[in-house]
Amino acid sequence: MRKRYRLIECHNEYLVTEEPRSLEEALELARRNFDPRLYSPEAGEGTCWVDLVVYEDHWDPDNEEWRQVGETGCTLAVHPREPRCAPGRQHEWRHVKVAGHGAGLVYTEACSKCGRYRGFNPLPSGDGFLTHGAALG
Repeated sequence: MRKRYRLIECHNEYLVTEEPRSLEEALELARRNFDPRLYSPEAGEGTCWVDLVVYEDHWDPDNEEWRQVGETGCTLAVHPREPRCAPGRQHEWRHVKVAGHGAGLVYTEACSKCGRYRGFNPLPSGDGFLTHGAALG
């Protein structure tokens, strides 16, 4: 039986060119080949949540078409680049607060060296974000 695996990455469709033995192996290949640089948000922008979905299709010779027989997927987080700390220093993040945000929590940390802060919602709820703000006043 002929079969193929299709990958949907952020609404773009690709054929998996390696020859995985299973749907799970096809997803693992997609995860390994994922390039976060294509989605890297800048500091101050939110975390980018990228959905990967892999479909398994089998060739139906009677109807001469591909038929989907399975699917699996995952969501990957691509966080924005961290801004530089004060000249000659490296960030030393300290927990500041936790607050509710819709269905999740927002964690806020501040750098004890430069005063910049960052906040993030670790849940891929479609509106998850990670921000790197200016120095606290």
